[in-house]
Amino acid sequence: MTRHPATAARRAPFLLAISALLTACDGGKGDETAEPSLEEYACLHIAEGSVVDVALDRADAHTIDVGRAPYRVNLYPGEAGYLQFETAGAADLTLLLDFAGAVPAVWTGEDRTELTPDGADDVCPDDIAEVLPVSVGGGTHWLEVGPAFQGNVWMMLAE
Repeated sequence: MTRHPATAARRAPFLLAISALLTACDGGKGDETAEPSLEEYACLHIAEGSVVDVALDRADAHTIDVGRAPYRVNLYPGEAGYLQFETAGAADLTLLLDFAGAVPAVWTGEDRTELTPDGADDVCPDDIAEVLPVSVGGGTHWLEVGPAFQGNVWMMLAE
């Protein structure tokens, strides 16, 4: 079906007016959408995650990505294990966990730094039991995971 060109010309101002009204209603953002905060994002993805195993030796540790990638980490009963991550330069990261006390420290080379929790997540404290600030320099680092009375833990390490 072909429309008459005059019909399209009469509709153009009406469509422009509606477009302007919709833009005004969304604060002028147009198609832009605000990215949820790290805590909100983590709460939405608490049931997800790539499954990885900790390694008993740091040299054998699985590498996880720094970012908004959730992980389900399998632990060894009664023993600490390790996960590796890398940073290009100094970074202030946030580690979110569903089990408090599951990650007591971060290693850089032979230096072990104990982590101090900031408490539970403000958005979903029943799901994310612990939020830890992790400040590291550039290079390779290892999260010390466990020992914990838990078969696996959920985590996300992000900037």
